[in-house]
Amino acid sequence: MWMDRESVERAVRIQRTGYRFLKWLESALERGFVEPEAAAGYAAEGAAAREWIERHWANLPPEARPERDEVEDFANYFTTYVDGSFTLDADPGEVLFSDHCNCPFCSWMVRRKHLRPARTLSGDKKRARTMQGNYVAQLALDLGLECDASLVEALCGRSDLRAAIGLATYAADLQRRMRGFNEGAAALVLWRTFAWDEHGSPKRNFELTADEAWAAQDAIARELKASCGATP
Repeated sequence: MWMDRESVERAVRIQRTGYRFLKWLESALERGFVEPEAAAGYAAEGAAAREWIERHWANLPPEARPERDEVEDFANYFTTYVDGSFTLDADPGEVLFSDHCNCPFCSWMVRRKHLRPARTLSGDKKRARTMQGNYVAQLALDLGLECDASLVEALCGRSDLRAAIGLATYAADLQRRMRGFNEGAAALVLWRTFAWDEHGSPKRNFELTADEAWAAQDAIARELKASCGATP
């Protein structure tokens, strides 16, 4: 699908606010400001999340607070974010922590995090590949190009386009997630194609921007036109 500049900027803004809201939520859970059972409830349903955010909107930190006219889209997105990227445990318990050895003097118990990163499975990776193929195929249609399945597969398999296709597909999926569609942990697989380095580790201080998403779409469009013999 071809994404216009305004829709990309809106999607990335909501995604960024969602990450900051999640960090605030984790702190609020630790402080007891938000009950874990309540958080699990509104994180699982967009309508419940919207009602809670609207009720507490004025008390949220400015950096973690969506625009008033974007609360519904934000709430829908946030439920997919928690569902696909994290596990929310109402009673995480404690774990033994040590900085030197395991003796009683150097060890202590710390509470586990309520929010833990989700695990991606083979089915999530397969779904992410399907999403990438669908995105490239739809982009070709939107550009008026004739692009068969073998060409789409070849483009998606190119290592030099891996990050661009992953990023553009992720940005397009953000817009679907704001409408309540949820692909689960497949979105996390897409995220790791461009937000993680070649060694499989998160890029330090990485933050998605609208310019990067727009540039990724433009790069794929150029490759499609070149592969289909169209005029750039």
